[in-house]
Amino acid sequence: MATLGGDSLDLRSFFPQVMGGVTAYLDSAATTHKPETVISAMQLAACQNYAPVHRGLYQEAEQASASYEAVRSKCAQLLAFNPEEIIFTRSATESINAVAEKFLLPKLSKGDWVWVSELEHHANYLPWQRACQSSGAELKVLKIDYQTGNIDNDYASQLRDSRTKMLAITGQSNVLGVIPKLDKLVDAVHSSNGYVLIDAAQCLSHQWTHLATLNADFITFSGHKVFGPTGVGVLAGRFRHLNKMEPWLLGGGMVDWVGEGNSKSEWTDIPARFEAGSPNLIGVIGLGAAIEFIENLPSNYINQKLQVISTYAYESLRKIDNIRVLTPSSAVKNGVLSFVHEHIHPHDLSQVCADQNVAIRAGHHCAQPLMKQLGISSCLRASFSVYNRMSDVDRLVKAIESAEEIFL
Repeated sequence: MATLGGDSLDLRSFFPQVMGGVTAYLDSAATTHKPETVISAMQLAACQNYAPVHRGLYQEAEQASASYEAVRSKCAQLLAFNPEEIIFTRSATESINAVAEKFLLPKLSKGDWVWVSELEHHANYLPWQRACQSSGAELKVLKIDYQTGNIDNDYASQLRDSRTKMLAITGQSNVLGVIPKLDKLVDAVHSSNGYVLIDAAQCLSHQWTHLATLNADFITFSGHKVFGPTGVGVLAGRFRHLNKMEPWLLGGGMVDWVGEGNSKSEWTDIPARFEAGSPNLIGVIGLGAAIEFIENLPSNYINQKLQVISTYAYESLRKIDNIRVLTPSSAVKNGVLSFVHEHIHPHDLSQVCADQNVAIRAGHHCAQPLMKQLGISSCLRASFSVYNRMSDVDRLVKAIESAEEIFL
């Protein structure tokens, strides 16, 4: 396998499914393919280094535990948190639900404000909606300028209001690719002693250096969107907040003393307190290998790659008369390109693309509040990663032209 390095680095050969497949894969906003290093690390963990984590004193168990904890430290370093502030979950979705139910809900009262933006994935909207419904607090929706990522002064003043208890916001829209100006938002909410959770699932691979500077209270992401496996996610939370949270899962490994009958049980230390049950060793090892893959790339490589391929796609789609691109020009560089065809339904067009082995996504993309703001019920999305080439975009254009021959 090729080694990482060089200005003209082509990473396609690092990804077995991309190299061996016939599909032009343009759905990386949903999930990313896995490089050989991640697959090999998981295979090694399963075949040679597999044992119960934090459950045994024999050599294999101690090695498995050490490998597991090494990934925790790697995640902490990536986001500028401490290792004990990193909780392994199943996904960003679980992480967000945990914060909403076990951290924020007990603090909410009628009249409080919880903020989300109109850009949010349902995973970062519904948990806060339920917390507000349960407490009588108000869920308020932040309007983001799609071109600049800014908010207007009226919203800024409301974020600084003492009624603001939480801002839960995406690091990047999974539909429009828009990246909010997070630093200004974090500062505004913290000025009112509110809390900030950043859903970084869509942007971690190319925005992690910026995320690490924000001093957010919580950051969440999922392994499968950063070249790692499914079934593993991260909740990074400040220790002072985690220390006030009750566990959301109860079971083995998270308790020091189980009270008899109705007697009170005593939870163990953080982070084990929040990782009940047998840890996902193979998934966590895969996540660690994925983070190493990202960190070993040349500086700013992913951002540059996304900008080049996305700009080419943007210009190519704009040449098709019946295509209306929804992603604003300022956000094209971020690797997510959504569009509609003026005369062909998104699902029909995506099916023709699928028939020609071009993978794009059609639907509301788990962002129905945003769809309502855009005045549509669904759209098409092409999303890119480091393994894409210009030829993938050319195949998309050709598939659209074929659909027009069928439907127009």
